Amino acid sequence: MNVNFLSYYIQYLVSLLI
Repeated sequence: MNVNFLSYYIQYLVSLLI
């Protein structure tokens, strides 16, 4: 998978937590 995609996905998950 693309590392940039993973980074974006992680940021998305974090944004849901805030």
